[in-house]
Amino acid sequence: MNTHSAQFRQLKRKHWNDRKGGRDVTAFGFGCYRITVDNATHQRALKHALASGINLIDTSTNYGDGRSEELVGLVLGEMLGRGELNREDVHVVTKVGYIQGRNLARVNENGRYANIVNYAEQLWHCIEPDFIHDQLTESLERLKLSFVDTLLLHNPEYYLMKAAADGVDVEVARSEFYTRIERAFEQLEREKAAGRIRSYGISSNTFPGDADSADFCSLERVFNIAESLNGAHGFNCVQLPFNLIEHAAATRKNQVKTTAAVLDFAREKHLNVLVNRPLNAITQNRLIRLAAAQEVRDVSESEIRAALNRLKVLEERFRTEILPGLHLADEEKTTLHEWLSPAAGLHNGLDAFDGREHWQSARQRHFEPRIKHAMDFLARLKTPAIDAWAGSFIAGSSSLFKVIDDFYAARSQRRAQDLLNVYAPIFAPDSDSLSHLALNALRAHPAVTCVLVGMRSDAYVDDCLAALQLDAPEDGNEAGWRAAAEVDLP
Repeated sequence: MNTHSAQFRQLKRKHWNDRKGGRDVTAFGFGCYRITVDNATHQRALKHALASGINLIDTSTNYGDGRSEELVGLVLGEMLGRGELNREDVHVVTKVGYIQGRNLARVNENGRYANIVNYAEQLWHCIEPDFIHDQLTESLERLKLSFVDTLLLHNPEYYLMKAAADGVDVEVARSEFYTRIERAFEQLEREKAAGRIRSYGISSNTFPGDADSADFCSLERVFNIAESLNGAHGFNCVQLPFNLIEHAAATRKNQVKTTAAVLDFAREKHLNVLVNRPLNAITQNRLIRLAAAQEVRDVSESEIRAALNRLKVLEERFRTEILPGLHLADEEKTTLHEWLSPAAGLHNGLDAFDGREHWQSARQRHFEPRIKHAMDFLARLKTPAIDAWAGSFIAGSSSLFKVIDDFYAARSQRRAQDLLNVYAPIFAPDSDSLSHLALNALRAHPAVTCVLVGMRSDAYVDDCLAALQLDAPEDGNEAGWRAAAEVDLP
């Protein structure tokens, strides 16, 4: 018995249903959104999770532009090679559908597939059979596996969203949508027969939605499609958002002519349910973090203003003293000025961020990449004046971003305590941790197979392991979910 198997026996787990009886998976799984092979911390976190007994990994072709799958392949390859894991010990889930980043470049270079949904300039989507086949081939190469346990169509409702935006009649769009699902399922059955997947399903953000919404994906209809194709079909898994605030999966009656919630239907049909966004609720176009921040330091707004003003002085110096002397085109100068003016952009915009997660996303995806690209460009000019200024600017921007991080961490902690005060009486009166309460409330629901948690560091893994040691209501606390639906958020 290897170390993983021994650890796995000690963790709370649920049964994964398939037509051959299934097996057990841990109640919390390693979610790979925002996980990349380039990050050593992420590598250590996945190794720690697997070594501790967590045995379900959820990734996708578009997570980290394919680098999330590469991380899974690297870590599994190492641990399988050393005998620390058996392949049968680990349940690997990946997803297909998105055309972005490197994937988009390849599609443009090698020719378009049929029925691509051109949703936005850098966001296309496709679930055609040949696309699924090619994407699975690339996934298996990145994962370094001969098969994946479960392959999911990733948010196929993009077709419905685009059709609605284009003014297509709802019923016409739905008819085409489910025809596309049927073609995709036929291909997935072929992949199952070929041994490249063991089962399949759909990940959709609109499974819990209003049945009358134009982008609603009906679990009942897609399940019936699978049933019509093959009496021994491999459709056995759905993934959807579910958390303390986004509770519609348990409370909205949108299946079987609005007599059952999507989780009720999934349980009746013995489908496996993967829950995403357990700690990141999206409501009224804002993100609410269902966990307290760690290492919090109170920061006054005056401290932020002082850091902003110090950086603005450096930005103005670049604009008036350095930029005019550079032998660059006007367009290049404009871009450099824009990318090296974060303080100017933030000066009156701190209230634009819903919270720490929103700010960190903007910092990591907008501010920091622009600064890096601009600094890399300026470094090639090899100007002493630029070198001296750049050191001060990098230090100043880092200092500002750290102060803003601390500001939002403190705000997040206060909000987390308010939310704990609201939800603890409903789900776990003795709980002193919002994240543990939120995760175990989901784990307790009888329809939920596995809660996917973004464990980007060892600390996040340890927090999940600690939550797994706690008891959860055996009856799933259906009354609690009804009460949650009546909560007025603080």
